[in-house]
Amino acid sequence: HYFTSEADDPDLVERHAEFLRTSSVPQWLKYFFLFLASISWKYTYYAPNTMSVLDPERMKRLKRHHIAYITIKNIFDLHNPHVRRLWWSGYLPYGIVHFLLIPLLFFPLGSQAVLFVLINKILAECITNFHSFLVIAPNHAGDDLYRYDFHYDNKAEFYVSQVLSSVNYHTGNDIIDHLQIWLNYQIEHHIFPDLPMLKYQEVQPRVKELCEKHNIPYIQESVFSRFMKMCRLCVGASSMKRMHSFPG
Repeated sequence: HYFTSEADDPDLVERHAEFLRTSSVPQWLKYFFLFLASISWKYTYYAPNTMSVLDPERMKRLKRHHIAYITIKNIFDLHNPHVRRLWWSGYLPYGIVHFLLIPLLFFPLGSQAVLFVLINKILAECITNFHSFLVIAPNHAGDDLYRYDFHYDNKAEFYVSQVLSSVNYHTGNDIIDHLQIWLNYQIEHHIFPDLPMLKYQEVQPRVKELCEKHNIPYIQESVFSRFMKMCRLCVGASSMKRMHSFPG
């Protein structure tokens, strides 16, 4: 949260998608790749990135200079203790339970029942992956948001930089908030990262009003509009704004 859209931000979408943005393959193929990533990203992005920043023995967060990220290049390197822990504590237990043991519980009903349960488990996994991708990935991605070539100097700059590089979805309704897992208050969450979720409904209108008073862009759109802007960014059809120094 304290390096949002900076060089040290580990979740900077535009940087992660650079290989796709600069690829010479057709646009439709880029979008298809993005779709595959969206239905599998808990396995291809979240799990390996989480394990990369944890000590494989003590499961404590590592200092930044000790982090060696797990990527597609070393995901099968079992000599790496981080990769071993990812497979033994993550991929294998989860895969065996959900895609082997649970379907086999239906074997008394016949092999067709086992197959249908497996298909349903896979489809459910793809849907939950896509849902989380839909609400998480676009929060800091789009051609109307900023990337920074500097680090803020004080708390005032911190607050403003968080607003300029974050976006909200529609807010203020318990059902909408729940479906968007409260990530529709991303601006407020980055300003006050320790605030309880229910308090975001109270503080959001006040933050928005304060930004409008001081002419600070406060972006709030539907999650689907933001998702399309994020997709365009990932395939190279648009780019984020760059800020080289904080405005006077």
